[in-house]
This record gives sequence, C-alpha cells and structure tokens, in this order.
Amino acid sequence: MHRSLLLCLFFGLAQPLYAAKILLLRLPVPEMKTLARSVEKNLRDHQLEEVVLADNASYEDFVEAVKSKNPDVLALLDNSTIAYAERYLKELKSPKTLYAAATMGLNLKSILKDHPKICGIAFEVPAFQVLTRFRTYAKSSIETVLAPYRKSEFGPSMDEAVQQLAKVQIKLIPFDLDSYSGNRDKLDQALLQNLATQVQGQRIDAILIPTDSELLNQQNLKKVWIRKANELPIPFLCNIESLTQKRQNFCAFAAYPDIDDLGRQFSDQIRQILESGFSPKDLGVEYIASAKDKFNLDKMRALKIEVREESLIEL
Repeated sequence: MHRSLLLCLFFGLAQPLYAAKILLLRLPVPEMKTLARSVEKNLRDHQLEEVVLADNASYEDFVEAVKSKNPDVLALLDNSTIAYAERYLKELKSPKTLYAAATMGLNLKSILKDHPKICGIAFEVPAFQVLTRFRTYAKSSIETVLAPYRKSEFGPSMDEAVQQLAKVQIKLIPFDLDSYSGNRDKLDQALLQNLATQVQGQRIDAILIPTDSELLNQQNLKKVWIRKANELPIPFLCNIESLTQKRQNFCAFAAYPDIDDLGRQFSDQIRQILESGFSPKDLGVEYIASAKDKFNLDKMRALKIEVREESLIEL
C-alpha cells in the first residue's frame, strides 16, 4: 500500500506541473524540420507550436508570430530568429517573463555569451572533436594543424580549442585573417598564399576548415579551397558533412552534428527552463554532445591515408 502510494507520488511529481506552450521558429530547411520533430517527440508533455518563417522574413513577421501564439518559451533555430529574439526580448514590456533557447545558429558561444534571456546549444562540432575523432579513425600522424579564422568573431573559441588540443598533444596554429575582412580579393589571395604544408617553419599535418561564411563561401570554394585541397598532400578536415562529397574532392573527413541527438539535448535545456526553474543565464551555451562522422574515402586514398577497418564498420 505504502509502496504503491510512493510510486504514484514519484511519477506524479516527475511530470511537469503544467503543459507549457513552446513556440519553435525556423526556416524551411530540411535539417531544421528534422530537429523540430525531435523536439516535438522529446517535449510531447508540453504544447509545441511551430512557425516556419520565409528566408527573407522581417522582424515584423517574427513579432507577429510571437504575439499571435503567446508562448511560455521560444525555441530558435537560426541566426536571424536569434537576432530578432534579442531585439524583441529587449523591447518587451510585459509582466510575463519570456525566455528563449537557441541552436543551429553559428558562433552562439560568442553571440549569446552571458545573455540573460537566451541560452543555447552550439551547433558546430568543436575543433577538439573533429581532430581527435579523425586521429582515432585514421592511420595518420596529426600533430600540427593550421586553422584559418577571424579573431574578432571567433577569438574566444579558438583560444579554447588551442588549450584543449594541447592537452592531447595536438598543436593548433591559428591563422588570423581579420585584417582582410571586407576585401574579398585580398582575403582569397591571403588564403592561397598561406594554406601550406609549412607555416612559421613548422610542418603542417592537416588544415581545419573554418565555419565562417566570410572565409568559406560559394564564391571562393572552388577557386581557393578545392584548389588548395588538390595541391596539398595533407587532409582538410571540417564539421560540415556536405564538404566531404566525392564530386567536390575537398575535405577528407567531417565530424558533423547528430540532429536527432541535438534535438534531445536542446529539449533537455528547454525542460530545465520550464520545469526546474533555471534561467538562460544559469544554463549558458553548451557544446553539442553528439556528432556523426563521414570520410571521403577517395580523398583518403589519394592522400595515402588508411582508415582503421574497425572504424569503417562503426561508421
């Protein structure tokens, strides 16, 4: 009798005290739809409302969607909705506290650092995971890695990556391109000159591709990045699955987000806000917990780098 009563109380308390309304705002992108379905599944004891905004949606479109749904928390899936939410939450004059959680935007650790009302899950698989996973799977010596970046945008995350990788005997050499920002021709020329197998007298074993649209974009992908990947006898490594496509013959390996697991991690963060009383500032921006791996085996063979057989079975 007592045991049954305790079990009833336990499971009763384990459920949320009320079904909150979560408004998920996203763009018409397949990966975002996949993540939305994972959030819906993991937060099925709450009410999820979903609004798909057009690629060119305005701030006014965002405000109209939020006001029409009157949510308890916002779930934001790209940089534009995050920027709109920052503005909206700053301007909001209401006794009701509205919080938000974000993911799938780029550089969230810098954008949302110490934000009082928006927490998040960093979407990019960090450099530490990309390089250590590659080293685990590939029969290749990876000791020194060149990392092009812009210090003004990615300084803190690069500093952290350098420190983390040093602990596992990988030297990451940052190559700052800030001085070329805004000048496409000079930036591309700097990349062509400095992506090399020797930098500052040190042998480079691999090059880490930046997740930065100013450094890597449709305009310079072929004439800079793919060209250098074909010239240099070392692997280019990244956190974007599509860059390992065989037809591009570019990146040798990618550690990229596991969208379904990201949905679970993101849902847990939203649940902590709704059910455990945490504020976004308490939670901050977490690293993504799960990644998948993809080799371009043709590129690996061209570079004469073997992949451990047991790793291919796992992949």
